[in-house]
Amino acid sequence: MSANVVRPIFEATKMDVQDWILSVMMPMVSGFTGWLVGRRKREVEIEGEELRNVKDTLEIYMKMIEDLKTHQRYLEERLNELMSENSSLKEKLLSAKERIDSLEKAMKK
Repeated sequence: MSANVVRPIFEATKMDVQDWILSVMMPMVSGFTGWLVGRRKREVEIEGEELRNVKDTLEIYMKMIEDLKTHQRYLEERLNELMSENSSLKEKLLSAKERIDSLEKAMKK
């Protein structure tokens, strides 16, 4: 009779362990698996966001560089114009000085 009593207790315990596995362990394993998958997904999203930020920053810097190149070309053109004008004014000044000198000499005679 003791064998018959032990057998139902063992079967009941076996059933309790199966219930425990199904009710406790399976959700834990599922949760852990979900956490791992979600973690990887978050990491990929973060990396994607970082790449978008770098791309946006790079586009801003490229625009700034292009604007600076345009401004540099304008300044170089303007410098050339001013240098040409300066040279022309120097020639006119020299011509005017020569004219003044010749007029001063003429007045002294």
